[in-house]
Order: sequence, then C-alpha cells, then structure tokens
Amino acid sequence: MDKIKDVILEFLSPEANLFVYSLSFGLLLSLAPSLIIFAMMFKWGNFLDIEVVIDLFRSLHLSNDIQVLIEEIFMEFMNKEYGFVPAITTLCLSFWLASRSINSFLLISASHEKVEVPKFAIRIQSIVMFLVFVAMLIGGVLVATLIYRFVNASLLPMLAAVIMVPVFTMMYRSLSFRKRSLSYGLIGGLFATSAVILLFYLSFILIQRMIMYNRIYGSLASLVALLLVIYIFGSIVYLGFLLNLVCEESYGKEERLRLKHARYYALCERLYERLPFVKRDGQ
Repeated sequence: MDKIKDVILEFLSPEANLFVYSLSFGLLLSLAPSLIIFAMMFKWGNFLDIEVVIDLFRSLHLSNDIQVLIEEIFMEFMNKEYGFVPAITTLCLSFWLASRSINSFLLISASHEKVEVPKFAIRIQSIVMFLVFVAMLIGGVLVATLIYRFVNASLLPMLAAVIMVPVFTMMYRSLSFRKRSLSYGLIGGLFATSAVILLFYLSFILIQRMIMYNRIYGSLASLVALLLVIYIFGSIVYLGFLLNLVCEESYGKEERLRLKHARYYALCERLYERLPFVKRDGQ
C-alpha cells in the first residue's frame, strides 16, 4: 500500500505533470513522420509483408467503419511517392523529435537517481538509445513477418504483446543510470504492455464515438480524441517508469548504487572541463 501511495505522489508531482505534457507533445509531433517512415519500411523493404499489419487490425474485430478507416489511412501512406530528399527530411525530423523525448526521459531519470553528468553526455546517450529502439522495432516487425507465415492471424495481438514486454522492460532498464537488479524493468514492462493493449482497444471506441459526434465538433472531434489517447499513452509510459523506481528496495537511496557507464561519463566530464567557455573554480 505504501508503494502505491509513493507512485501516486510521484505521478502527481509538478515535475511529473510537466514531463508527461512534454512527452505527449513530442509524441504528437513525431506521429506523422513516424507513420511515413513505417509505411516506407513496408514499401521499400521486400522482406516485410504488409498483410501482417492488415491482418493484425482485422484480428481485433473492430467495427467496419473503424476497420475501413485504418486501412484507408495506412494504404494512403503506402501508396504515396516519396522522393529521396523528402524521405531524408522526414527521417531527420522524426529522429530529432523522438530522440528529444528520450533525452527528456533521461533527464528526469537523472534527477530521480541524483546523477550529475554533463548534459551533452545524456544527449549522445539518447541518440544511441533511439537507434537501438529503431533496430528493435524493425527486428520485431521482421519476427512478426516470419511468424505470420506459420501462425493463425488471430494470434497476432498476442504475438505483439509478447514482443512489447521485453521492449518496454529493456527501455526502462536503459533509462536508469544506476546498476540495478536483473528483474528491474519487468514490473513496468508488464504494466505498460497491459495498459497499452487496453488503451489500444478503448481508443478505437473513443474515436468511433467522436466520429459519431462530427456534426457537433466537426473535424476537431478526431483531433481531440487523438490528443487524449497520446496523453494517456504518455502517462502509461511514465507510470511504468515510476513502478520500477518505487518497487525497488533502493527507492529514495539511489545514490548508493553504482553508476553505469562510469568511464563514458568520466570521459565526458574531462571533455567538458576543456571547453573554453566553462567557468572553473577561482576564475
């Protein structure tokens, strides 16, 4: 009970509210570029099967209106012609926005764990983490494509959940600057996966209701629903992070734990001290 109380207090703190809003805004801005890149993966990658995505949505037994809407939006992204320059521009924009979200997450993690390292070291770390997450996403799509040939389409949601748990767990582990137990990240990974799947189903119900109210809200109805879904998703991800933090025995005493990648941070400290604009003691 005390741990639940600690999670609630952490989540309701002003710092947490600002971070969730910041994370939600970053996700909103990177949504369209990410969808374009995702579509380009299937369009240009001969080893990927678009039917995996289509069958995944069909297996969710959504209403016909929602099903048709999803397929139309995704196929519209797929059928567009993307030149080299627009593709690179979109890739860089999505890369920048997504890595900034990770950088914000690392900064709040450093604050929780009482870690003081140069900000540019965390920025570099966020870029590396984003590249790893992209590789994991592509790997997950490849695995789903391969397994798709041997399993029933109705099992695809379960397959997606099995892939999401290790992805969330590894993400939470990598966000920690301290050396943690082997089980660290699993609680948050299970919670985030379960909550995201539930949100996935509820979001379609919400969007469907908003579509029914288009006569009142107009074109803003779908936007309001999208903003709400993104905000809830950001809250889920942050709650998973807090669960991992609070459930550890070292909660509130993180500074006693050994620092991960200590040599890398020491190197960054030395480079930072050599910068000409850095103020030194006695100067």
